[in-house]
Amino acid sequence: MNPLQESLLALKAEFLQQAGDISSQTEIEDLRIRYLGKKGELTKILRGMGALSAEERPVVGQTANEVRAEIEQKLSERQAELCRPKEGPWVDVIL
Repeated sequence: MNPLQESLLALKAEFLQQAGDISSQTEIEDLRIRYLGKKGELTKILRGMGALSAEERPVVGQTANEVRAEIEQKLSERQAELCRPKEGPWVDVIL
């Protein structure tokens, strides 16, 4: 396995660990910027793709796309969970 692929998989594991601890919209945005932003962790790793051989680029690129998609999906899921109203007793606010 290529060192860039190993870095991508380690990045994914690190993100998934941190994503479980998200408790606010602000934390979601902070993680999105940290991992997917212009100067984010994923971007830093992808800058190394230029040094890869033509045979390795598609493989690493596919792994990078999968990692990016999974990070985006997890962020969307967590955001939906935080926006969902909490279960509890029904209260009529009109009264």
